[in-house]
Amino acid sequence: MNASSSARIFRTLLLPGAALSGFVALSCSAQAPDAQNEESVQASEQGLGLALTATASSVENASLSASNAVDGNTGTRWASAFGDPQWLRVDLGAKQSVGRVVLRWEAAYSKSYQIQSSDDGNAWTTVYSTTQGKGGVEDLTLTANARYLRLYSTQRATPYGNSLWELEAYAPVTGTPPPTTVALPARIEAEKYARFSDTTPTNLGTASCSATAVDAQTTSDPNGGVCNIAYTDPGEWLEYDVSVATAGAFDLSARLASNTTGKSVHLEVDGVNVSGALVAPSAGWQSFADVVARGVNIAAGTHRLRLVMDTGSTNVNYLDLKVTGTTTPPPSSCKRGLA
Repeated sequence: MNASSSARIFRTLLLPGAALSGFVALSCSAQAPDAQNEESVQASEQGLGLALTATASSVENASLSASNAVDGNTGTRWASAFGDPQWLRVDLGAKQSVGRVVLRWEAAYSKSYQIQSSDDGNAWTTVYSTTQGKGGVEDLTLTANARYLRLYSTQRATPYGNSLWELEAYAPVTGTPPPTTVALPARIEAEKYARFSDTTPTNLGTASCSATAVDAQTTSDPNGGVCNIAYTDPGEWLEYDVSVATAGAFDLSARLASNTTGKSVHLEVDGVNVSGALVAPSAGWQSFADVVARGVNIAAGTHRLRLVMDTGSTNVNYLDLKVTGTTTPPPSSCKRGLA
């Protein structure tokens, strides 16, 4: 069955924060910006209100229509029939430049899918593709200039159909966005990510710390910082764009806390695990300590640094990346926990 329905967006709310700096929302998002993050969204203050038409390859039933995926409500969803392939097409109303798409999945998600663009809704160009879809909230960076976008799923991750709370599209703003690449060595506040994957549709922590699905709360860590990442689940990740002027060895430190033993994260550079398991101290949610992977070689150039939650139940305040040998860290009872 080919299911089609319309949803008119009457307002556009922008999501502030490093992950969203320099983008204008094409579809309505779930949360409004807050005053504390005003500086980070000044390049994104002009929103586009659009009459969006969503069309799907199928629906599981009439209450799970295509329009639910573009209505700005994370409590309603589109769900397809139980089969492959499936697709969801969104009409942006006019040709638009698109720099980012956010997919907010229900538990039934797609493992292999493409994001496609089209000027006429018939001839499609693939602008993003993966065979390793993670579900939850997937924040995708891409480049497109078209009237239509299509999520084209070729392999479901579960026996059920594809089930999507929201598909959000964002366009680059005019003007120069604030820089997002961090030159190493540097300390990076955990909540200042460029991209993320989160299993919950909204922030479970402090509203002023995160207006995306990433869970963050105010911190009392004496080592500083305003917020820390919290309420983590296994497989969630945060990604940062970093650059290195001269190749060398770095000590990668993660400021971690937990109230349970055996909880860990790891760090990846360009998709390669470079730290092994970094095991958090278990003295309490705000009892942070530095857990360090030493002597990690990083080549000159730009890289994607990814913080991955191995077990969940780990709070993260910040990452501190220093050239090996430049400082002598204080004694710590925490170990890297390499297997």
